[in-house]
Amino acid sequence: MTGRAEDPPSLYGAHADWYDRIYAWKDYAAEARELERILGEEGTRPGDRVLEVGCGTGSFLEPLARVYRVTGLDSSAEMLRVAAAKLGDVPLLRAEMQDFAVAGPFDAVVCLFSSLGYLANVEELRSTARCFARAVRPGGAVIVEPWLEPEEFEAGRVGLDVARGPDRSLARSAFARREGDVAEIEFRWIASSVDAGLELATEIHRLWLCPHATIRAEFLAAGIELRADERGLGGARPRALLRGRAV
Repeated sequence: MTGRAEDPPSLYGAHADWYDRIYAWKDYAAEARELERILGEEGTRPGDRVLEVGCGTGSFLEPLARVYRVTGLDSSAEMLRVAAAKLGDVPLLRAEMQDFAVAGPFDAVVCLFSSLGYLANVEELRSTARCFARAVRPGGAVIVEPWLEPEEFEAGRVGLDVARGPDRSLARSAFARREGDVAEIEFRWIASSVDAGLELATEIHRLWLCPHATIRAEFLAAGIELRADERGLGGARPRALLRGRAV
């Protein structure tokens, strides 16, 4: 996620431990295999260095680490704490995606699960593209799983995710609205556990409805040529990819 005037959503802070539970439906391993295929088509080989920007709790890095030399980057200390518990000695860096520098270059840079949607405007997108370009070697692969295009967003949409376990149960209800080119998703959480009892939380996520053509243009200006891949990574809630290489 990226820095903003308001506080970051609690999911990326005090409630980072809830993240993997509520997304237990997502088959990260299968999507990572598809990503491995795509990276191979873009020239990335087993053992190459791969950077994931917006790595969150490391659920993609975990299977990717069996194939590549991976590094994760995220702005949330709490999400990185969860990732570190999974990943052992995998390097994890704390930084904003629009303002980071890494010891590189990497053979590939990826940004998945719509993390790019947390950028606020073209200026932040431009800075992000430049950071990606500095992080990847010439000819290296760049894979971006963007947020929805403006015409794809459904204002008024509702959702409910539930996760049950022996020690904790979670329910997350969602309502979507729109303010100009920003999608505002309000989440209401109910969590119950043996240790903490009943917990309630509300968070509001604001995601920029950026046309994918704008993303491609800013990355091209930074020296990365991306093209659309409508097939994406598959999964229960598939999204299109932007994929390509540094020029």
